[in-house]
Amino acid sequence: GKSVAVQVIEMSVTGEGFVPAQVKVRAGQPVRLIVTRKIDRTCATEIVIKDFGIKQPLPLNNPVEVTFTPSKAGSFRFGCAMEMIAGVIMLD
Repeated sequence: GKSVAVQVIEMSVTGEGFVPAQVKVRAGQPVRLIVTRKIDRTCATEIVIKDFGIKQPLPLNNPVEVTFTPSKAGSFRFGCAMEMIAGVIMLD
């Protein structure tokens, strides 16, 4: 079969929240988010992507890999558990 390119996206949690807060990916191809929380005082001590059943703790200064494959077009919210800090994954 044809090789599937993993889309790697590096993301940080800073005083501004998730950076970048808007991410564009292609549907049907695996996405690997590498998320590093860089500040201590934030409600975003985990990343939640409800549409993909992801709830992943983000230890301070420790890159965390989250991999999923978006199958349908559209946009998906991600954020902290309280949804006070959030962003959007948009599919082409």
